[in-house]
Amino acid sequence: MIIGEYRVITKEDRARQKAIYAAHVAKLADAEARQLVAEHFRRRMEIFEKYDLYRDTFPTGLDGGSPDENRELREEAKRFNEACKPYFERIKGKK
Repeated sequence: MIIGEYRVITKEDRARQKAIYAAHVAKLADAEARQLVAEHFRRRMEIFEKYDLYRDTFPTGLDGGSPDENRELREEAKRFNEACKPYFERIKGKK
C-alpha cells in the first residue's frame, strides 16, 4: 500500500520476506551453513519488525530508513561475517 511517498509495510510483506528467507535456507546443503544463515535472517527480520511501527514517520521514507535501523543492520552484517569466517576457513581447507 502506498501512502504519499511512503510504502506501508504490511504483515503480508513480512510473511513474504520470511518465506523468501526460508527458501534460501532450504537450498543450503550443509547444516552448519543453514544454521548460520537462518540465524542471520532471523536477526534481520527482528530488526525490520522493530522499526516497522515507525517506518512511515522517517523523514527520508523507506528508502533511507532510520539511521538506527541502518546501524543495527550493519552491525548484524558484521556479526554474520565474523561468525562465518571459521566456516569458510574449514570449507577452503577441504578443497
